[in-house]
Amino acid sequence: MRGGRRRKMRAMYMRTALICVLLMAAGLAFFWYRSERAYTGYIVTEAERGDGPDAKAVTFGGRILRYSKAGAEVLDAGMTSLARQSFEMTSPEAKISGKYALVYDKGGREGYLFSADGRVTALAAQGIIGTGAVSSRGNAVLIVKEEGLSAHFTDGSGFAEESLAFEDFVPLAAAVSGNENTLVFSGVRTDTGASEMRFYNKKDLTLTASFDCGGTVIPVLAPLSGNRVLAVGDDTVFMFRAGKDPKEISARETGGAVLMTVSDGKRAAVLARNRETGKNELAVWNAAGLTARTETEFEPEKAAVSGNEILLYNRDSLLIVSASGRVRFEGTVSEKGPVKLCVRITDAKYRITTDYGTFEYAFS
Repeated sequence: MRGGRRRKMRAMYMRTALICVLLMAAGLAFFWYRSERAYTGYIVTEAERGDGPDAKAVTFGGRILRYSKAGAEVLDAGMTSLARQSFEMTSPEAKISGKYALVYDKGGREGYLFSADGRVTALAAQGIIGTGAVSSRGNAVLIVKEEGLSAHFTDGSGFAEESLAFEDFVPLAAAVSGNENTLVFSGVRTDTGASEMRFYNKKDLTLTASFDCGGTVIPVLAPLSGNRVLAVGDDTVFMFRAGKDPKEISARETGGAVLMTVSDGKRAAVLARNRETGKNELAVWNAAGLTARTETEFEPEKAAVSGNEILLYNRDSLLIVSASGRVRFEGTVSEKGPVKLCVRITDAKYRITTDYGTFEYAFS
């Protein structure tokens, strides 16, 4: 009797385990289908009219940040406004990471930090802003020109009283490490002309490490999870580990000139022109390193990372590539006018702004 009962219990457990495995496999297959399947077409509906001629948009933390010279607005996926901030900027630029976005006036003194929950923090720089960066936890840094060049940083509530001055170094890009403890800068030494990476302890602003990158100028830094920083040069991509003991992890040549780089704080996409084939090569990076690579003849004017997708587009066409390098869509989307900007709002839904308004594209 007892032996038969044990056999029945074991059989029941095995059936339960098998059902769980099958359900898990079905869930993974459904997730793969939703994130990797190719789109075969789309339906267009008008969303709204009246974006200004200089309007731009980025996505961050499941939100949309729409900004122009006159102000910025944080919208949710349903296009409900969560926060508005008016300002007067001559050349607004936006940097994003995780659930935070930084908008600053390049060549001006004004900046604003936006969070995905609608909070807005004003940042008034003492000098002229050259560039800036924001971390996934809301720490921001601005490189400004006062009597010399310096970096001002904030924890999201206002600028710290101390700033970091550069005497023999011209910074070109800035980043905050994933653990928030390190300020990272790429630039050029004024005494030797060499390209250099510098890592500073954020707590006491001491220089913890520097790396000579030879003749490869690095105008773009992309902080990633896992306390990694991607440094993108003109034809080489470096991966560094930040923290107490900064270290160069890898250096990989792109095979040609880098055309553009975009990042959301989790992954970065680097587009380069392969000098041998003449085609564009899209490489996707995360904290683990190079994860995907795909060739394309698409010629983009703009790019964005949104969730698990990379969007490349020009005035006529759109290319949607998954984070694994699979092309989901490539084709013309300009029937409503020349494309000015494109953002992903939810799965299979995108908003494209033209000269005639903003339209929602539902792909299938």
